[in-house]
Amino acid sequence: MSPKKRFLRSWKKCLKALGLPITVRSSYDQFMLDLHHFLKENEEYQKNCPKHYWDFPPGSCWLVFPDQRTHAVLEGQYALELTLLVNQQALLNPEQSPVGLLEQFSKQTMIERSYAHFA
Repeated sequence: MSPKKRFLRSWKKCLKALGLPITVRSSYDQFMLDLHHFLKENEEYQKNCPKHYWDFPPGSCWLVFPDQRTHAVLEGQYALELTLLVNQQALLNPEQSPVGLLEQFSKQTMIERSYAHFA
């Protein structure tokens, strides 16, 4: 993590400790958000990445596991987003989870102790 991001993260933690409604993301969540923005804003990627299109009939729904696949919705009337937080120790292969793989690649802890009860 860059010095600027470490500073901003520390600043957010201080503001949150003062009772302000500040969101302090885990390193994993911040990485995923940064990746999302990078892919969305990268013209080369947007132009050349493989794309698959699916059309669903009216009244239908679809499900995506976004930590395993980049995805985008191009059109539609309604969206419902649901986040399920699963304790990694409840997984059969926690080292194969998205956060487990990212920790292996980065050689860093991506979910700090303060988030451990959620992840």
